[in-house]
Amino acid sequence: FVLCLLLTASAILLLLPVRETRIRQPIQAGAGAQGATRPARAAFPTIARLSVFFMLQGAGLGLVVQLLPLWFALRFHTTAIAIAPLFAASQVGGLLTIPFVPRLAGRFGTARTIVVVAGISTCLLAGVPLSPVLPLAGFFYILRNSIISMQWPAQGSFLQGAVDARVRGTATSVAFGCWSLANALAPSLAGYLLDRRLLTLPLLLGFACYSAAVIWFFFMLRHTPLPEETAAREAEAEQQALAEISVAR
Repeated sequence: FVLCLLLTASAILLLLPVRETRIRQPIQAGAGAQGATRPARAAFPTIARLSVFFMLQGAGLGLVVQLLPLWFALRFHTTAIAIAPLFAASQVGGLLTIPFVPRLAGRFGTARTIVVVAGISTCLLAGVPLSPVLPLAGFFYILRNSIISMQWPAQGSFLQGAVDARVRGTATSVAFGCWSLANALAPSLAGYLLDRRLLTLPLLLGFACYSAAVIWFFFMLRHTPLPEETAAREAEAEQQALAEISVAR
């Protein structure tokens, strides 16, 4: 705990030199008495859909990840020394896969990247409770964590681009608030089930939450336009039109 405190304090010190440039936005003519502008009202449905997605993910995380070391100990009668390398390897795996996110998002689109990455990581999660031995369960967990590490940068970018710049703070606060609420409540259920030695049930419920999140995103959010991707498509279409005109001449 002391080492964690020192590392956290060091991270805070690294942030002190960072400065941001504040951009003043003009007040919209449609602002109401409470200051709710038209862009804010227009973003409410998108924020609500994003909040459901993040809440399902938070519930899955609370059911699976928060008490996973305890689950490994109960399921395979092992010790912290035996499972610590598994969690370390899963973090290293995520470190290696994250750099691929910009390339995947640029090639396939951010929304499609989220769907594919979340779908693969959810399928890998199912392999953990179905594994009969610790090495196999650890292998599935390491792969799953390596894949899902790519999802967070992608969905963070998606969250910021899915709404107007003037309401990004609101969208982030509401979405992560829903995520935190679900993530805070779910471990209590997981702990209750583990105490009753229902070891498979928390992971299956977490798998269901993650699966529901993928399905929700696929049907409710994948067609949400992002500014950078829309601009890229428009530029590509313009270049293609100019090329066709040149050929016609």
